[in-house]
Amino acid sequence: MERRWNVLLIIPVLAALLAFFLTENIIYTALGFVVGYLILQGLRFLLLPSGLHSAVRAFQSGRLEEALARTNQIIEDKPDRWEPYYLRALIHFALSNLPAAEADAREAVERKPDSDTNYVTLGQVLYAQTRFSEAEKAFAEAARLRGTEGLNQFHLGATLFHLERYQDAIPRLELAANLGTSNEQMELLARYYLARSLQQEGHEEEAADVYSDMQEHADALDDLKRDLDSASDYPARHLLQKDIAAIEKRLRVT
Repeated sequence: MERRWNVLLIIPVLAALLAFFLTENIIYTALGFVVGYLILQGLRFLLLPSGLHSAVRAFQSGRLEEALARTNQIIEDKPDRWEPYYLRALIHFALSNLPAAEADAREAVERKPDSDTNYVTLGQVLYAQTRFSEAEKAFAEAARLRGTEGLNQFHLGATLFHLERYQDAIPRLELAANLGTSNEQMELLARYYLARSLQQEGHEEEAADVYSDMQEHADALDDLKRDLDSASDYPARHLLQKDIAAIEKRLRVT
């Protein structure tokens, strides 16, 4: 959630407090929060560019060409808004049009440079092209803006791992593991990259503990393999294939 929505969360909180002071009834207090939350959602809907919701729904349903056409129209009507560029970057990424995805991600960053999600999208596009040094800068900015987000730490740590900067990767990957990513596939990858980095730095015992911890996320391996098999080809895909093969081998012997 963007920072402006974090600020707007004061609406349901104030509504709940108002209901409590007026009634001193816990049920009405809860209802006050619900009403405030509905007001918040209404504001979010009204403040977003017209048509963006339908474009997002088309994208989420896999109707990529429809989503692209709708987003193109939004950008034509509202060229200064960052949201449609962000969405179009995701669409182009899904269509494996990495140059177009990069261009749109940069447009989104230029229009909203305080959004960590914009930098993550740019970093992912650069990472997919194995442009790891550039991706590191984007992910580092995302982590600076929102360091408590586990996925931001994971992306930066994984990039540092592939740059063979293992000492720098370790604290980022440890943070990702501690904070959590809400994605079992990323949890599995984070622990693999962390264990490998610890090994490269000579911390064999710590690496062994992390390899053991990977077992808790072993169920994500099949989904990881399935998603990779269905993904379009891109330059960094072969690296992930090698990582998955190594993870599978490690899980068999642990």
